[in-house]
Amino acid sequence: MTNVFRNRRQPLLNFVGPKGLSYLALTGLILLLQVEQGYAFQISAPMIMLQRRRFQSFSKQSSRPPKSPMNTQRVYNGARRVDSGKCNCAASSADEEADICRRTLDGALGKMAEIGEVEFASTFNQRRIRAVEVKESSIAGAGLGLFVKNKAIKAGTIVSFYPAHTLGIDLGHSIRKVSRDALGITKEHEQQGDEERQEGGRTTTSEDETYLHHILGTRALMGSELAKDLGAESLFVDVDLSQTEWPGFSSHRINDGATVTTNSEEGVLDYYQASRLAKNCVTVPFGPSPLLATITTKKVPPGSELLTTYGCSYWLGPLNQATGEEETDMTPDIIGEAKGVAMDVFQGMKNAALRHANEAKELQDIFHAT
Repeated sequence: MTNVFRNRRQPLLNFVGPKGLSYLALTGLILLLQVEQGYAFQISAPMIMLQRRRFQSFSKQSSRPPKSPMNTQRVYNGARRVDSGKCNCAASSADEEADICRRTLDGALGKMAEIGEVEFASTFNQRRIRAVEVKESSIAGAGLGLFVKNKAIKAGTIVSFYPAHTLGIDLGHSIRKVSRDALGITKEHEQQGDEERQEGGRTTTSEDETYLHHILGTRALMGSELAKDLGAESLFVDVDLSQTEWPGFSSHRINDGATVTTNSEEGVLDYYQASRLAKNCVTVPFGPSPLLATITTKKVPPGSELLTTYGCSYWLGPLNQATGEEETDMTPDIIGEAKGVAMDVFQGMKNAALRHANEAKELQDIFHAT
């Protein structure tokens, strides 16, 4: 097995395989665990997709993430609109005063840039900056990774945040996506086939994209409810690696400790078991949307690389693209392993909310300030 499938920078053919355990299924597992554990989480508790995706290439027929299984009857015909009566998310991007979606995405990106600004982030993330560092991964072919420095980090500690230079919403039959550059200028992106057209006429390809992380849940985005106000099914963030890294925002550097090497039940089970043994952190929703935090799941010794679990579909995508095979069925044993991953995310959400409540409130206050 070559290292190409261990490298996060390889293109992915499918967002979630047709037989794979989708982020909606994983969300269902987290909800089930809430009931089983007897926790009284608010119904609006945010859920996160465990498979991080690079927004590069999804299929020959579509240049956007596939529709949710809840909306398979919707057909995208090229029109930028949503179901009548929901919101004005389909308004022309040139008419920003009448476009709640553009204003919401612009505002959220501005707040993310505010908390990523050097003066604030260096103070707010002072302990995290002293605790972890980015350097060459211990995994061959994986590029950079995030490591613990000279002092062990205890379980339940937020070690980093996920940056966001791009925000997008999936409307079921179309995608609205806005990016913010280092100068604070925002542009809306519209995907057409294999190319993406930005405001201003510049044409880019998927190679301009970096790490996309889909977020599920009902956290309001700048006071707007995703479904009610924006007509959105989900929200995603992406990172522009060409921009200077914000202090304390290095979660996108975290690698998976294992890969799927064979498209079979045995291969997937071996992956989950190996990844679970190596994993020492999870990335979860935290504070105001679209913020994501990485929290440790166990004590991490000095010098150790921080590792997480991307999920089997992340690795099966490039593997099946290379072999032309269909993704393996999700058997009860595989679902059982995925349930363990969901439990880790659920516990991480709970620990982050309980142990870092003051930090969450400080960030909420910044997002709520006008």
